[in-house]
Amino acid sequence: MGYCIFDKGRREGLEVGDLLITTLGKHRIINGMIQIINLRESTTTAVIRKSSDMVTNGDEVLGFK
Repeated sequence: MGYCIFDKGRREGLEVGDLLITTLGKHRIINGMIQIINLRESTTTAVIRKSSDMVTNGDEVLGFK
């Protein structure tokens, strides 16, 4: 199990427990699912629940409200 931190948070409407997907490349290929476990105004910590490839810096996170 891995973790990731990204620069979106409460002000974007995220909440603890939200499930989001990560994508890679210009074709937005889905490569993972993450769940928010800690939230601040402008940052989020999430646990990686599933991934078909390594979730890395630069992967796009989708599923914002």
